[in-house]
Amino acid sequence: MAPNLRHLQAASLRQIGNARLAGHGERECAPSRILESLLDEAPELVRRRSLLPAFDWRQASADQVARLLRSLAGARVNVPLWLIKGLLVGGHRLPTATMETCSQELRILAALNALDDGQIPDALADQIGDCTRYGDMEPAVASAMVARLVALSNTSLACCLALSQARTSPEALRPVRKELQSEIAGLPSLRLRLAGTSTTHGLKEALVPAFAAAGRCVEIAEGPFGSVISELLEPDETADALAVLLDREHFLSLDWRGSAREARRLVDERLDTLTDAIKAYCRKSPRPLLVTTLPASISPTSGHIDRVHATGESGIVAELNRRLAEIAVGVPSLHLIDADHALASIAPSERSDPKLWFYGRIAYAEPALRALAHGFARVWQARERGRAKVLALDFDNTLWGGVYGDDGIGRLECGDDFPGNAFKALQQECLRLKAQGTLLVGLSKNNPDAIDVLSKHPGMALKDDDFVATAINWEPKPDNLRRLAGELGLGLESFVFLDDSPHEREAMRRMCPAVIVPELPSDPARRPQWLRSLACTWPLRLTDEDSRRSEMYVAERRGRELQESSGSYEDYITGLEQRLLVEPLSVGTLPRAAQLHERTNQFNLTTRRLGEADLRTYLSGESRAAFVGRVSDRFGDHGLVLAACATVQGDTARIETLVMSCRVIGREIEAAFLDAIAEALAKRGAKRLVGLYRPTAKNAIVRDFYPSLGFAAAGDEDGADLWEKLLVGSAAPRLRPVTVEWGTQ
Repeated sequence: MAPNLRHLQAASLRQIGNARLAGHGERECAPSRILESLLDEAPELVRRRSLLPAFDWRQASADQVARLLRSLAGARVNVPLWLIKGLLVGGHRLPTATMETCSQELRILAALNALDDGQIPDALADQIGDCTRYGDMEPAVASAMVARLVALSNTSLACCLALSQARTSPEALRPVRKELQSEIAGLPSLRLRLAGTSTTHGLKEALVPAFAAAGRCVEIAEGPFGSVISELLEPDETADALAVLLDREHFLSLDWRGSAREARRLVDERLDTLTDAIKAYCRKSPRPLLVTTLPASISPTSGHIDRVHATGESGIVAELNRRLAEIAVGVPSLHLIDADHALASIAPSERSDPKLWFYGRIAYAEPALRALAHGFARVWQARERGRAKVLALDFDNTLWGGVYGDDGIGRLECGDDFPGNAFKALQQECLRLKAQGTLLVGLSKNNPDAIDVLSKHPGMALKDDDFVATAINWEPKPDNLRRLAGELGLGLESFVFLDDSPHEREAMRRMCPAVIVPELPSDPARRPQWLRSLACTWPLRLTDEDSRRSEMYVAERRGRELQESSGSYEDYITGLEQRLLVEPLSVGTLPRAAQLHERTNQFNLTTRRLGEADLRTYLSGESRAAFVGRVSDRFGDHGLVLAACATVQGDTARIETLVMSCRVIGREIEAAFLDAIAEALAKRGAKRLVGLYRPTAKNAIVRDFYPSLGFAAAGDEDGADLWEKLLVGSAAPRLRPVTVEWGTQ
């Protein structure tokens, strides 16, 4: 180290020491005096990253910052990122040229620092809104941005940003602590009952901002300490859901004076008690049950054999989690919050504090409680909004390395060697999502023959037929995506857009704000794992139809192509060679039937949202019946796309629900399905069939469904139109271009 720099450091340390000994007034000006002594040596201090990184730049004046930047420019030293960040967090303005290579969040903070009044431009407000949707910011930057928004009198946006960052940056809540209560109170309410095997008060506090970030004002009723079993056995009927916090200590507290067999018997009793209580809750209550799994053990009780020994902590944890998973497979109202995943960003040693446990039976440290609360809120949000349905993919430098138009197929990077293996791994993740029901569409500014890369390049994992639709041209991508959404019959909120270009991402956010546009990592090696972590793609439940969804949409597209080429509608319908398989509702078809009832808006005659628990009541009994329908045609299998529930009282049958996927609307499938149901109900003794139509803003398409099939108006019932038809003595249903078969399962 140069002698003058060593002398400067020593002098600075003496000034700091003197400032600590001085009075209050002198302490206030000490940082400024220290900085004055450092400015002349700023270039060397920056090169060595010495002293300046520790400086609190809130104590610097604007003139001192200007001198610092001039000094660095004169010495031809670039302003490093750590210094840019420190200056911006300190509230200073920086030249635009300095910000060119910075992240979006730093550019936003720089723009906020440059404002003189509270009027925030719309474009800047939109960018801040993006920060609330995509990823975590650095804590210091998040706090500074929130504080700056408060200073600019935009507390609503400040609250929104602070809540979105509360999991990793709880200090961001401080500047808006007073305003948060009124902001949260304006959100839709949710009544949550909270219970656990340990103290839950810390989780209760963390759940409020976590659910607020997910758009809910959560009202939490906390059960007594350790009352989880009684809460499960006697559900609170006033709550919308029950949340349960589990911890290892409860299940692993053993009397080591006895035998290993006796200790294991005690563990099994505890596991049985919990799982039996969960099953009882799911039988009694249709309300959702949210339960954490146990996090992995970090302190084995049996050393190297911890996973296999009868009292090994790792083995016991795995056993309980396995039992919970087995229950959740068959019970859609049970949602598991994977503790290991929720806590993945927290070092295992930081997830708990032994002092907290011995002091108040608090099983998790504060950061872990915030992470678990975020997990609860994310599951609830997925229940309400569902997951994204479509992954819209750019091609060049996203699916493969290189530019097709410049490099040609042979020089594009994708295969088994670096860096092409990173691009191929991303394509494999896209195939994984496709297998789980996500539709893939191509969205590339390219010549149309760019799609040939997928079939001609030997390293590609994706093929052209993996995409249900593509828009490969030179038109704006937002326009192309809107067109594809119309062709697929899906809303823009169903799409996730992946593109390596920041400009294309920004254009999509501005022109299609409903589309999910996450920040794709610039490093291709990070993208596969990043895509796995994208929560908007996570399913809460998978059905057989989910795994075949892409094939179904391809079949639908080919059907549209046939319609366009057919001379008449009759020719089109006949050429489809449609087959309808009708069968009674069964345990195996419950999940898909529930999906149709919960998600269908257009072809939904009564708008009743029946879940699996509701549908189970139609599986048996003389007075109830439920049916499902599977459709296929010459182009492929559309899967289970129809469901209906009916009741029979005396000689009258009543259609309680009738829902159908919009993919097969207008092909006379719905009429053939109702004909088959009417025939089945007539065999049960029904002579009269009653149907209801409850109009909504979205189901106008089925307004004339019953009258078009010969039903007569029969009045109204609680705002719903009643229609009736005689099953005995009426004309037989006309022949339809659908082959109908009955199944037994």
